[in-house]
Amino acid sequence: MHPLLAEFHERAKANPKTIALPELDDVRTLRAAARAKKKGLAIPVLVGEPDKALELALRHQIDISGIEIVDHMRSDDFDVFCQEYIRRRERKGKSVSDRIAAKMMSSPLNFASAMVLMDRVFGTVAGAANLTSNVVRSALFTIGPKEEGVTASSCTLMLQPDSAPEKIGENGAFIFADSGVIPQPTLDEVTHIGMSAIETARDLLKVEPRVSLLCYSTHGSAVHPAEIEKMIQAAKILKAKYPELVIDGELQFDAAVSPEICSFKAPESPIRGHTHVFIFPDLNSGNIAYKIAERLGGCQALGPLFQGLAKPMSDLSRGCTDADIVDVMVVTSIRTTT
Repeated sequence: MHPLLAEFHERAKANPKTIALPELDDVRTLRAAARAKKKGLAIPVLVGEPDKALELALRHQIDISGIEIVDHMRSDDFDVFCQEYIRRRERKGKSVSDRIAAKMMSSPLNFASAMVLMDRVFGTVAGAANLTSNVVRSALFTIGPKEEGVTASSCTLMLQPDSAPEKIGENGAFIFADSGVIPQPTLDEVTHIGMSAIETARDLLKVEPRVSLLCYSTHGSAVHPAEIEKMIQAAKILKAKYPELVIDGELQFDAAVSPEICSFKAPESPIRGHTHVFIFPDLNSGNIAYKIAERLGGCQALGPLFQGLAKPMSDLSRGCTDADIVDVMVVTSIRTTT
């Protein structure tokens, strides 16, 4: 286990939080719930039809005794959550009928998100069986951004294996953003992604992060006004907001991680090949990069972790293992910034 993840586990054990898991018809979720409970890492709350969970647990010999199962369709909170959803949409100038609200809350995913919003649980983790687009919509429509004007995004916490020949970031731990939410971010959105990722790095990595805004160009080595200029301007805005941090862009990935390559591609760059936070120009590149690092580079990828929400919620790759779900539960439970 990566040293940082081991530290996260100890922090979670010291103060286990309630985490809603709305995919109880997925065997990995049940195994994760059982493991988290047994190890004292979290207090799992399964959301959905109890009969499904009990039948699946029995078939696969998973001990989920003592784990709360919330039957969302029969919960006393169902009408409460429906009315809160209607009120929240009305505040945004949207009219929603009781029927539509009930349809929303009939989804275990949306109900679990509402449980977070209404402080019934600390956070929720989903995505093993749901498309990321569904998890994102649930987060945005049910929990919503923490402040007006804040761009909700995501990041992935990357942990390098012991065998990695060269450590990146802080002892082999670094952040990729955005990896799951905004397909083609504008300049303003890239800037917000950077701001959120900086706060996430401070929270999880406990460092004053060094930030690289990535592109296929390094300091003007290629010309494409729209894409390159977006990253240059975002870097300038972030530098002005965080003058105490080392921030640079536009940079190619090799210049952002290799002191040797940075020395001849961008000798004037303050990054000098040492980066904790990597900001990608679009979702294509961010998502592809973290999966390549995971599958070919042997990194452990935790997330995508949502940023900019009012309350904690995290996504999963549909290719995750039950151990991955446990680890994302742990990370979700120890975050102090959302």
